Amino acid sequence: MSYFESLTEYKEFACDAIGFPIIAYDDYKNDVEKEMIENSGKCLRPWIFETLKTLVILIDSSNTVLDYILAVQLHRMGAPGYAGLLGVMTSLSLAVSVWMKYLMYCMRKYEVMTPEFILPFVLLTELFIFAFENVTTLLLLTRVDGGGDLLVDRSELFGANLNLWTTILSGICVGLLLITFILLMVFEKSGLCYILPPMATIFYVWFMLYFAIDKVLLENPMEETEDLHLKVVYIVNMVIFLILLLFSHVIVWGLFAFSGGN
Repeated sequence: MSYFESLTEYKEFACDAIGFPIIAYDDYKNDVEKEMIENSGKCLRPWIFETLKTLVILIDSSNTVLDYILAVQLHRMGAPGYAGLLGVMTSLSLAVSVWMKYLMYCMRKYEVMTPEFILPFVLLTELFIFAFENVTTLLLLTRVDGGGDLLVDRSELFGANLNLWTTILSGICVGLLLITFILLMVFEKSGLCYILPPMATIFYVWFMLYFAIDKVLLENPMEETEDLHLKVVYIVNMVIFLILLLFSHVIVWGLFAFSGGN
């Protein structure tokens, strides 16, 4: 039986963090596109992508609600600066997620991109959310007050413990998406230049998860150099992913301009 013989093999969707399906993988436009779909992404089994997508939807949705709750609690605690930072980053991530869903839908609707090439845009959306929203949460959970105690007492604030766990799980899911993308590139026999960036990004995700687990979950003391590294990586990666997001829009504009898209 061929890899794509069953119709269920086609029932794969490219989705962003909001979770609305963009287009089914069996909705090809012509025989050339059908052949490209059938011969690409051999490692990207539908159940793998659908499972990861479902996990990302549930975790990101829960995390967004919990971050807004934490922002309100921080404001009530007398930390309006931190509350505003978390609120702005969460709102920005939500807005980017919705916009990227619409953008990916338009790319398929006007036939400027085949379904398997949607995955990098899904991944970029998730990385943007992780760098802006989730890492902001980690940054706030590692802050200390004047007495040297953690600013956010997870045992007293409603939803703080659950927020930490959803943040950790979100990072794990992003890492799995990166691994899936790397495997896809390997099966496609892409060059090393296509594989190195996602591999480097995996180290970034694991670095942030180290702070979430060791410094917040296990409550080990944060050294001054570690705190400095966390802040530097936080700012640098926000700039990097913002530039990548803008660059992706330049690519999309070029595709629409030169492919006859509307």
